[in-house]
Amino acid sequence: SEVTTEIQDQLIAQETPPQEQIVDQGYMSGANMAQSQKRGINLLGPLPGDNCGKAEGYRQKDFHIDWQRQMVTCPQGHTSHLWQPRLEDSKKPGIHVRFSKCCNCMAWGICTTSKRGRTLFLNAHHKLITERRKEQRTKSFRERYKSRAAVEGTISMLVRKHGARRARYRGLRKGNFQALSTGAAVNIKQLSRAVHKQRQTGEKATTN
Repeated sequence: SEVTTEIQDQLIAQETPPQEQIVDQGYMSGANMAQSQKRGINLLGPLPGDNCGKAEGYRQKDFHIDWQRQMVTCPQGHTSHLWQPRLEDSKKPGIHVRFSKCCNCMAWGICTTSKRGRTLFLNAHHKLITERRKEQRTKSFRERYKSRAAVEGTISMLVRKHGARRARYRGLRKGNFQALSTGAAVNIKQLSRAVHKQRQTGEKATTN
C-alpha cells in the first residue's frame, strides 16, 4: 500500500493516468482510496475484513455510528460519551470513541472487560471503507475484478520463464534496466501470439 501513490505519480507524470486502477488487497487502504479519488482514479480492489482481533463479542460493525450527531450506539442501546477526533497530520488520524459505565451492562465481559468502558477507533476514511466492503460482496464487483487474473498470470510467466525474481546485475540502475527489458520482451511475445491467433481464427485477439 505504501507504493500505490508513487505508482500513480509515475502514471500521471507520463500522462497515462487510469480512470480505474485494479489492484490486489495489498495496495488497498482507506487513505489510498481517498487519495485516488482526489486524482480522479477509482482504486478497485478488495479490502481486508474487520481485523479488530476480537475472537468473540461485539465488533465495530455491530455498533451504529451517527456521524451528524457525533455519537455511537452499542448493540445494547447505550450511547457513547466521548467523540474525540485525531488530527490528519497524526500517525493514525481518525476518531476515538469511548463508552462509560459499561461494567453495569449485561454485555460486560463479552463486549469489554475494561472498567473504564468500551473504546472504538473510527478510521478517518471509515465511510469509504464501509462502502467498499459492501460493494466487494456484490456480483458486479466480482465481474469487474476478474480482469486482474490476467495480471497474476503475466507475473507468474515473468518469474517462471524469465527469471524476473532474481537480479542478474548489481546496482539499482542495472536492475531497473533488466526489469524494463524483460517486460518489453514479454509484451512483444504476447503481441506476436495475439496477431498469430487473429490471423488463424479471424477473431480479434486480446493480450494481458
